[in-house]
Amino acid sequence: MNIDSLYCYMFHDFNDFKQYYKFFKSELLELKNRGVIKKIGVSLHSNNEINNVLKFKEIELIQLPYNLFDNLSKRGEIFLKAKKSGVEILTRSTFLQGLFFKDLDTIKGKVSGLKKYLLELNEIVSKEDVNNLALNYVCSNENIDGVLIGVDSVIQLKNNISCINNNKFKDILSNIDSLNVKEENLLNPANW
Repeated sequence: MNIDSLYCYMFHDFNDFKQYYKFFKSELLELKNRGVIKKIGVSLHSNNEINNVLKFKEIELIQLPYNLFDNLSKRGEIFLKAKKSGVEILTRSTFLQGLFFKDLDTIKGKVSGLKKYLLELNEIVSKEDVNNLALNYVCSNENIDGVLIGVDSVIQLKNNISCINNNKFKDILSNIDSLNVKEENLLNPANW
C-alpha cells in the first residue's frame, strides 16, 4: 500500500474481537508503540457490544451503525459514554444499505417490517430529500468523529459532500429521534 503506518487496526466485529484480541493484544500494542498503527478499534453492532468493548482501555476507536432509524434515541447514551472514555466514534450504514431510497412496493421479506417506519419517514421529508436528510442527521451529531459512506462515482461523492450542513433540514433533524423502530433486529442488514 506504500504507507508507513495504518491509522487503525480494526477488528471486523465483536465476535472476532472477543475471540482473538487476547492472543494479539501484546503484538498490537507493540505495533502501536512502534508507530506502525495509530489506533486499535472494533466494528460493532449493538450497544451491549459497545459497553463490553469500552472496558478495554486500549481500544480507542469504534465503528457502529447510525442512521435515521438506528438513531439518537437508540445510540445517544452510548455515544456519550464512549466520548467520556476518549474513544473515537465512526459511523456506518448512513443510508441503511439504500433502504431509505427504495420504492415501498419493492420491499419484501423480513425487511418489510420496516415499511411502516419508512412511511413515517416519508411524512417528515420527501423521498427526494432523504439522502440529504440522512447525511445531515448523521453529520450533525457532535459526538461523531467520522462518517463512512459508499459511493458509486466521484459525482455522487461531490453531491453528498455538498449537501452536508444544509440548513434546510435544521428544523426537522430533531423529529428523526421520534422514529422508534421496535424491531431492532431489522436495523442490522445481516438479518435481512
